[in-house]
Amino acid sequence: MTSNANIILIGGSLGLLLLVAFGFVLSDVELEYSEPVAEVEPVAEVEPVAEVEPVAEVEPVAEVEQVDFEPRELVELNCNPEIDKNNDDIPDNLDVEGSVDWSNCELFGLDLSNLELSGANLSGSHLYAADISNTDLSYADLSHAQIYKANVTNTNFTHADLSYANLCGVRSSLILPNGDTATFDFTGANLSYADLDHSFLMNADLTDASVMYTNFNDANLIRVNLSGKDLTGTILTEADLSDTNLTGVDLSNKDLTGTVLTGANLSNSNLSSIDFSYKDFGISAMSGKEKIGTILTGANLSNANLTGVDLSNKDLTGTILTGANLSNANLTGVDLSNKDLTGAILTGANLSNANLTGVDLSNKDLTGTILTDANLSDTNLTGIDLAGKDLTGTILTGANLSNANTSGIDISGKDLTGTILTEADLSDTNLTGTILTDANLSNANLTGVDLSNKDLTGAILTGANLSNAKLLDVNLTDVNLQNADLRYAILVDANLSNAILLDSDLTNAVLTGAILTGANLENAILTNAILNCIGHSICI
Repeated sequence: MTSNANIILIGGSLGLLLLVAFGFVLSDVELEYSEPVAEVEPVAEVEPVAEVEPVAEVEPVAEVEQVDFEPRELVELNCNPEIDKNNDDIPDNLDVEGSVDWSNCELFGLDLSNLELSGANLSGSHLYAADISNTDLSYADLSHAQIYKANVTNTNFTHADLSYANLCGVRSSLILPNGDTATFDFTGANLSYADLDHSFLMNADLTDASVMYTNFNDANLIRVNLSGKDLTGTILTEADLSDTNLTGVDLSNKDLTGTVLTGANLSNSNLSSIDFSYKDFGISAMSGKEKIGTILTGANLSNANLTGVDLSNKDLTGTILTGANLSNANLTGVDLSNKDLTGAILTGANLSNANLTGVDLSNKDLTGTILTDANLSDTNLTGIDLAGKDLTGTILTGANLSNANTSGIDISGKDLTGTILTEADLSDTNLTGTILTDANLSNANLTGVDLSNKDLTGAILTGANLSNAKLLDVNLTDVNLQNADLRYAILVDANLSNAILLDSDLTNAVLTGAILTGANLENAILTNAILNCIGHSICI
């Protein structure tokens, strides 16, 4: 047993020595072959990624920020190989003329002035900071072209296709002998979807030009003729449209935030649902001798927001104002006669000296509305709250004031001939000098009113409350007083000839000296009435 154990021990020791020796061999092998791994540094050699720095060369992006505009970060250049033999995307020969094909070519900063390029194809070209002054680009295709910061002085763009082109901040550098900047001629040009943000286009000629979806944000369009233009999708925010002709243009629902419209001609244009609140419609600083403010004749202002707008003395002939918000607007001196103001808001509006003849203002909220010297003849004021309203100089002849609240108003001296005052509350109202001939006062509240010496010929007083009223020497000839409340009324020396007093209540009324010849007193209540009158069987 002992010898066997020794043999096993010796064998195990030898095996252990062999394993250790083999381990050293393996470690040497790994070291020999691990060195190439360190040498395999192709990953570090893949430095082209760092070399790809052309992005840093596209510096125009940073420069564009001066006008808050970023041109395309990736300008897809693909110049025609027939004119670009060296494949640098720049045409090999720039001394050309006519309808050349420079589409998608790199023309950055090049001098292309004084060239004849009528009908040329420059679509998608990169003309950033290029000089194209005095160049004829009429009928040229410049769609999608980058023309930002290019020198376009005296460039001919007539009938050119500039759709989707970047003309941001464009302006002419040519100063005319009179000191004015030369104007652009875009006659027949296609400017749809073009970017003209911050551009200077004063007096530009846009005859037959297409401007749908064009960006005119913050552009100067003073005195430009846009009459009849299709402005679908066109951006006009912050644009200066002073003295601009917008006749017949559809601007409905257009965002005109910051847009200047002083002196603009908006006649017959569609301005429905636009927010014009506190917009200046006055005279433009650029106006000539005429000094005419914004023109709105025939314009459609339905549902437009005109809050706080000064429309004083404006000619609104044919102008549509249905649903318009005119709260706090200044309508002084405006002729609104027979105007349809359905849905229009007039709270706080200044209607002094305005002509509202024949207008339907029934049930309108006129809180804070100024009506002094306004012409309200034949106006429908049904259900209006006029309590405490200053009606100095206001004309109410023929107006319909039925169910109106007239308490506390001074209508003394007013001509209310033919005025409808049915169910009107005139109790304790001062009617001194007021003319009520042919007025309709049926069911009106005239409690305690002094109508002495008035001529009420032709007036209708059926169902009127005249209790405690003073009717001394009043002319009520042929007047209909059926169902009238005349309790305690003083009718001394009143002329009631042929008056209809059917079913009237004359309890405690004083009829001393009253003329009742031909009067109809059937079913009249005469309890305690003083009947020392003349001309009737009831008289004592």
